[in-house]
Amino acid sequence: MSKRTKYTEEELRTSSDELELRTRLHTNACIEHDNIQADLNEQIEQFRVQLAGVSVAAMGGTKNVAVQGDYGWSLAYQDTLDLRIKFDALRASNE
Repeated sequence: MSKRTKYTEEELRTSSDELELRTRLHTNACIEHDNIQADLNEQIEQFRVQLAGVSVAAMGGTKNVAVQGDYGWSLAYQDTLDLRIKFDALRASNE
């Protein structure tokens, strides 16, 4: 979802009457709310991907790992991945 653009200060100053000004101010508040909501939705989607990565690492998905800076990387993912790699090495040494 692309972000909407609010009325500029100049557009607010040149409102022809109080009703138009209030309408523009209200529109700006709605646009700001929509833009914040869009940002939050993007963060939620990234958190979902990161959580899925933690699950994959916990189940042994240690090939093609995410690295810091990747969309799906998180500290929880890295900790889980490191622990799984240690677990797999320990299990292999006991077989």
